[in-house]
Amino acid sequence: MRRESLMRPHAVLLEKARSLPAGKAVSRWWAPFRDALFPPRCLICRVFHDPRPDPDQVRGTDAMDGPRLFKTPSADGMAHVLGSFACPACVPEFIPIASPLCPVCGVMFPGGQGPDHLCPACDKTVRAFGKARALGAYEQGWMKAVHRFKYDGKIQLGRPLGLLLFSAFCRIWETDPVDRIIPVPLHRRRLKERGFNQAWLMVRDWPRYSRKTGRPGFEYRISGDVLVRTRWERSQTGLRKKERAAGIRDAFAVKSPDKVNGERILLVDDVHTTGATAEACATALTRAGARQVDVLTLARTLSGER
Repeated sequence: MRRESLMRPHAVLLEKARSLPAGKAVSRWWAPFRDALFPPRCLICRVFHDPRPDPDQVRGTDAMDGPRLFKTPSADGMAHVLGSFACPACVPEFIPIASPLCPVCGVMFPGGQGPDHLCPACDKTVRAFGKARALGAYEQGWMKAVHRFKYDGKIQLGRPLGLLLFSAFCRIWETDPVDRIIPVPLHRRRLKERGFNQAWLMVRDWPRYSRKTGRPGFEYRISGDVLVRTRWERSQTGLRKKERAAGIRDAFAVKSPDKVNGERILLVDDVHTTGATAEACATALTRAGARQVDVLTLARTLSGER
């Protein structure tokens, strides 16, 4: 699927203009004047602030090319990227997911001490996915960022959030490679209402980041047209685990089974709450022949899968 079909028309025109050499030069020249005339607001608390450099424009040993962003989720590079859209007061609100956590569903255990171990739910249940990981805890800063991005239409967040997800992908899967990356799809009705698929916006630049950083050292493909959502459902927000699972069961289908047969797939989405969406997508993909399905999201709940 062409990425232009997953974006609003004005966003497509802006994207094409920025890709031209002249457009990039004008953008760099105009940025200081733009910020002076129209001071940027923090996209989290909406106060005016002085932004740090756009993480997509840094060079040398800065966030994109240096080790800071790729070593640990709490590294300075993560704060550098967050600072491109959040003020200094809001950056600390972005709580990273860190060990000890469940090696299957990725839920973080309180206390910060001890080794990784299975959570009670994964100890009793065989998951449809292999492992799920998230960048941060779905509260405070991460929750506000997702809401601004997903519901307020702040699609400019797709680039910094996508870069942060790419860094997590490199850390977690570089030595455990996947064959194909699939953003979780929206139903065509939801896509028409929202105007974009937030999961696609976060992964569309990964090939460019990979070329720019020399990471990861393996091949992968991004496919936005392999998995489709076939059934419209009302919003799942606020529903409990059993209600979500019932509502989303058999809601996904694989259009091209030959593209996933025998492959290891990475699903990418914005939030992991009950895990119902991940389970439904992974079930559809494994039935179509996928060897294993892993999951990567921006954030996940801290209280486990209710």
